[in-house]
Amino acid sequence: MSDTGRRVAGREPDSERDAEAGPAKRRTTDERRGFDATYDDLCADPAAHLPHALELAAHAAGHSDEAMLRRWTDMFAQAAEATGDEALRTWSDRLRPAGGDPALHTLTALITHDALDATVRAWAYVHRGKALYFADRDDEALTDLDRAIGLDPRNAMAWTTRGEIHRWGDRLDEALRDLSTALDLEPALPLALTRRGETHRLAGRHAEAIADFTAALALDPDDTWALGSRGQAHQAAGHDAEAVADLTAALDRDPTLVWVQGSRGRAHLDADRYDEALADFTAVLDRDPTDVWARCARAEVHIRAERPDEASADVAAVLAVAPRHQWALAVRGEAHRQADRHAEAITDLTAALDLDPDDAWTRGQRGQAHRQAGHHDEAIADLTAVLAAEPGWSWALAQRAETHHEAGHHAEAVADFTAALALDPDDAFWMRAHRGETHRLAGRHAEAIADFTAALAADPAYAWALGKRGRTHFQAGRHDQAIADYTAALAVAPEDAWTLAMRGEAHHEAGRYNKAVTDYTAALALDPEYTWALSRRGEAHREAGRHAEAITDYTAALTLEPGDAWTLGSRGQAHREAGRPEQALADFTAALAVDPEWAWLHAGRGEARADTGRYAEAVADFTAALALEPDYTLALERRGEAHRQAGRHSEAIADFTALLELDPDDTWTRVQRGVTHRQAGAYRQAREDFAAAGSGDPGRRFEAVLLDSLESGLDPCRDRWRDLLGTPPDEPDGDATRFFGLLRTILVDADDTSARATRDFLDGHPDHDARADVLRYLEELTALGGEPADRARRSHGLIAAHVPG
Repeated sequence: MSDTGRRVAGREPDSERDAEAGPAKRRTTDERRGFDATYDDLCADPAAHLPHALELAAHAAGHSDEAMLRRWTDMFAQAAEATGDEALRTWSDRLRPAGGDPALHTLTALITHDALDATVRAWAYVHRGKALYFADRDDEALTDLDRAIGLDPRNAMAWTTRGEIHRWGDRLDEALRDLSTALDLEPALPLALTRRGETHRLAGRHAEAIADFTAALALDPDDTWALGSRGQAHQAAGHDAEAVADLTAALDRDPTLVWVQGSRGRAHLDADRYDEALADFTAVLDRDPTDVWARCARAEVHIRAERPDEASADVAAVLAVAPRHQWALAVRGEAHRQADRHAEAITDLTAALDLDPDDAWTRGQRGQAHRQAGHHDEAIADLTAVLAAEPGWSWALAQRAETHHEAGHHAEAVADFTAALALDPDDAFWMRAHRGETHRLAGRHAEAIADFTAALAADPAYAWALGKRGRTHFQAGRHDQAIADYTAALAVAPEDAWTLAMRGEAHHEAGRYNKAVTDYTAALALDPEYTWALSRRGEAHREAGRHAEAITDYTAALTLEPGDAWTLGSRGQAHREAGRPEQALADFTAALAVDPEWAWLHAGRGEARADTGRYAEAVADFTAALALEPDYTLALERRGEAHRQAGRHSEAIADFTALLELDPDDTWTRVQRGVTHRQAGAYRQAREDFAAAGSGDPGRRFEAVLLDSLESGLDPCRDRWRDLLGTPPDEPDGDATRFFGLLRTILVDADDTSARATRDFLDGHPDHDARADVLRYLEELTALGGEPADRARRSHGLIAAHVPG
């Protein structure tokens, strides 16, 4: 039974009196008809008719209103006066109220003076027990009803009334036994049926409750209380339509029944009909603005409709008169949670739990508030406590799963989502999608795709699941499937900046830079401060060779997030590729001030330093990168290159050898080690490396021919030089092929045009790496002797004059 249901039940004593009003009126009418006849009988023969008159007086005290009861007691006095009978005069004096409750006085007089037979005496105890019950003297009432049953075990009303008192005291098992006994004695007793139905309802046996209320209504179709209570049972059983129908019918009969109106409001709320629920609770408050239950219920409507400010206003009114109202504190806590005021939410929900530590709903909401505040351990503790009390609550399992998910506890999250799905398969699509997200974050792409696909089978327009499935495809390297899912998600939610940016990234990784830029730009139109999209658009421009646009985007992103190390490093990379090594160096240094433990930044700064010929500093950066990330092969490769260009051949060979141990098939590294061996004069080792690398491309053939020329002289190799340098290379920008034009004027051409070729080379603004490499080659060529050596020497001098430092 819901907490709200018990609160509604707590309003029912008045409604129970209403339930008996119709039968009481009928009994009163019968009593009036018998009143005159009893008076006549007493006047005719007091001794013969006094016992029956006392029996009628007992029932009158149990059923009549105060005015009618006074007529009965006055009638004894009138009959005594008319007959002069002493017995009548004595009873007239005993029955006359001396103050207090007239019915209790009359019944006590009849019971005390033992004027009734056992059956009627039992009825007197029943009537007095009921009067004591309505006077909130439950223990005395139970004593009278025990006596009534002792005198007459077949008095069904005695069992019914005692059962009702047990029910009101929350002793539901005892109540059910008494009410069932009453119905065994008198199966068509409507009051016993309605009270047993209510007992079943409070015990959560909704089907049995509905059956009893229906049977009672078949006997008495005008029983508005039974109709309203059946509506409550339907509402508790989740039969929203039937609940509203019964409660509306009850209100049509009696629009003043506020407990029925409140119950209908609850039924509307359970069916997510917030406007109708709000109207019902407001109607209750219009009749009684001090009704705390209705005000709290209306606050709950506002909470469910995500109107925290309106909820707070209602709760404030409650707390103004009842500062320690547990439910009001809990609802205000939930209002704070919805408004992202997590500290205030936790304070209120904790105060509510101090008042009622067993309130699972409030503990669950505090767990949710802790989760949203990032207090994962506290959230898990609360939700675990909830599940210990209510192991079958799928919402709490799903919330704990989400908390584990956010805390990176992927195995625990999957276990909780799976358990929640088993309990609540009707809400499977949401939980299945979130379990899929947990699988994705754990790198289990196949399981993630399966869950997202199952969720989408239930709701094909679930844009979040489409986007996350697209993300999973992207992470698995399936860019086209990712784009298809992102596109489908955008068809549902075209203004989702995240999905646009993610589709842009998929295009980006697939090498479709223009499409990537288009999507990133669309995302930024929706969210101009989306720094990730801005940085990624800069990256797409950089990879497409549009360095100016890249630097503009990186700079704009850094305006929004000045300390972002990745963006600083990426702008440094763009500056370096655009030939601005000093700006690159500044950016990498600034990025390292933010994150000195990022190997990529050390390597990037090392490359910028190598570009300016600061090989010792470059080596230091590459070494720092490798200390942080020993398997960083690019840093090892670049350090080997820096060592070679600085003339530290043994260190370069050591780095290239380490790379080849990691990947023996790395042809580029083998050629570089061969070049280093050759420049160090180790021709045999160079030849072994060149032979192992093969001579499949012009660059590798160049290195091998240069080695042969250094060992055997230029003449034996002239034809090979003419063949190699006379044909334009397929890759003109390779390590050696970019210098073929200059080298041809030195080694092949008859006319000496090397000076002009050297100036042409310098006019192309080669970077430091290119100048350092060509100088190394020219140094080697000076060893050939003759005219080619002289040309190489002059070209070397011209280029060296343009090298800073």
